[in-house]
Amino acid sequence: MTPLKRARIARNWTLADVSARLSQLGDAVDSGNLSRVERGVQRASTALAESLCRVFDNEITEIHILYPERFKGSADAVERVQVPAACWSPSTAWRNLVRCAVWKACRW
Repeated sequence: MTPLKRARIARNWTLADVSARLSQLGDAVDSGNLSRVERGVQRASTALAESLCRVFDNEITEIHILYPERFKGSADAVERVQVPAACWSPSTAWRNLVRCAVWKACRW
């Protein structure tokens, strides 16, 4: 899942909601184009990426929108990290979690 879709779903917005908010900023983008951008099938323009960042209160950046393949699944991968109970301590769990998140986000 791309960062754009994660941000939209976290707010319980539809693509039509995002399109309406973009229209208020002066960017007329239909939900079909937004869907293709969100799935990574179509690249957003830099202007659209900037507007989307404003719509989502800078929760995501232009880089998240322009290069979604670099971030796909990174949050999902962090949730699936399992540390054996015998090896668990707050410091080792945190270190393993960060190591996994960094590796997943940067593997391009």
